[in-house]
Parts: sequence; C-alpha cells; structure tokens
Amino acid sequence: MDTYKLGNKVKVIIRSFAAGKMGNTEMAYDNQPYTIIDGTSLNLSFDSLDKNARHLDFNVLNYNHDTLTQVDINDVALTEKILQLIYQENETPLCTTSENYISDGNIIHLNNPGAMYQMFVYDNEGTLEKAFGEYTEDTLEVEKEDSSYLIVYSFIGETSFLLDKPNNFYCTLDAEIEGNINDTTSTMYLHCEKCGLKVDKSMTFQQRGNAVNLSFEVLKGENYLTVR
Repeated sequence: MDTYKLGNKVKVIIRSFAAGKMGNTEMAYDNQPYTIIDGTSLNLSFDSLDKNARHLDFNVLNYNHDTLTQVDINDVALTEKILQLIYQENETPLCTTSENYISDGNIIHLNNPGAMYQMFVYDNEGTLEKAFGEYTEDTLEVEKEDSSYLIVYSFIGETSFLLDKPNNFYCTLDAEIEGNINDTTSTMYLHCEKCGLKVDKSMTFQQRGNAVNLSFEVLKGENYLTVR
C-alpha cells in the first residue's frame, strides 16, 4: 500500500451520500453538507496491483492499477457534531467527580444543584463516614464540626456517547487542501464520492483543544484530485 501526505492545511466538507440520518441530524437531500472541519494534514492511501505476462525471458504485457482506499484527516476538532458522527448517543450520561468541603458546624452546603448518585463521604482522616445511592438535599449533616471532607459522587450530564458502539453510514468527502507544487503554493480539491467512516480511537485531550483523527474507507465511485 502506498500513502501520500498532502498539504499542511485542510478544510473538509462532509456530506450525506444519501438522504437520511447522520449523527442526530436528518439529512433531507443526497450530497447535503453535514459539517465542515479543519485538519492539519490529509493522507491518501492506495492499493496497487501490478501484473506482468511473460514469454520466455521477456515481459510482453504489463498491467498496473492503483485504487484509492483510505483518506486520513489528522487533528480534527472534537466537536459535538463529530462525536455524533462517530459514536451512538448514550442514554445514561453519568458524570463522576470529587469535591472538597469544610463543614459549617456539622453541616455541609453542597454545590451540586441536582440529584447526586453513588455518593461517598470521607472525613479528614480518609474514613468513609456516609454513603448514599441517591441524595437530593442541598445540605448534608456530618459528624465532625468545622472539618474538611471529601465527597465523591455521580450526576447526570447533558450529552454522552458510547465509545464502543460506532455509527455506520456512508458519506461524501470534498476537501480543499493547501499544498505546494514545484515550491509554489497551490490549492487542490479532493472529491471522494462514497466513504465509510472508520473509527480511530486516538483522541487527544489537552489545553490547546480536543482533537481526533478521522479515517474514511473509500468505496467504489468517482474519486479525483483537482488543482486550481
């Protein structure tokens, strides 16, 4: 397999291959844009098939066929639309956190405004003092006055995705790539008519932004690269 890296600035329009649902969005038309993404680079992978027909010691016929098989887009911003594109939504969006408190007398005023689940309360010596399957009050009575406490609990978040259950769909890719031809900046346009999204689990979470690498399996159709 041959792989080519194109450009250092990529803008990609992900379109619906056919009308229907993409992520949580109902696409009314074939080829309707779903989202526009930016990436740092785009890689094209090809499968090559070479065959020679020989007679005695000579090659008398040659056959060569290259097929675009995969498009990789690196460092794509991890937006809600991209997550909806990759994964199925989780109907139980639990979030788990820990918080430090100082009791006011023997009362703790809790920060979380809603229900708290699987709640564990530890005193300043690390001893488990209380535990609740569900707690809905704004305050909590504890045994030690004016003392530090650690509370670990879960709560219901807004949106959640199942990381082990990818969505399956077909899409069309149109990419605008800034690259160089003979040391001169040039813009190239890639079109892949029909692709399936291949889940790449290499997500990064850091201060400068969350990102994911997207891989698209290219299926049979019209695929071409145009230089402006």
